[in-house]
Amino acid sequence: MRSSIIDSDYVQITISGFLLGLAVTSAVIYVAYQRFLHPLAGYPGPFSASVTDLWQVSQFLSLKQPYNLTELHEKYGEFVRYGPDKLSITAEEVVPLVYQKGGQRMPKTEYYDAFGSKTPNIFGMRSTEATPVGFPITG
Repeated sequence: MRSSIIDSDYVQITISGFLLGLAVTSAVIYVAYQRFLHPLAGYPGPFSASVTDLWQVSQFLSLKQPYNLTELHEKYGEFVRYGPDKLSITAEEVVPLVYQKGGQRMPKTEYYDAFGSKTPNIFGMRSTEATPVGFPITG
């Protein structure tokens, strides 16, 4: 005969069920966000690539990575989402916008700080005001 009012096995199963439900709910919310609400959700691409980078890892391990973007562009068009936050673009008309001269619309991120921390250089420079001086090359 048990002296406890609450069955400990029942409580343990309830906690396990709650944690499992929480994990499943979190996964469903994450997938729904990536597929429908993410800023890149409107771009076509493989389903698994839009949710996780594991798709890209599988492409790398199967030695298809150098060729997979070409195949994806043939299948989906000029804009392809090949990762949760990765977009491949082959449309010539948007190249000046994405790779513009001067970096006014898309400044460099904190990623570049690591390259200019010890010795300042052009690659690691993030400031748009401190631009390098160009010297004309004469022959």
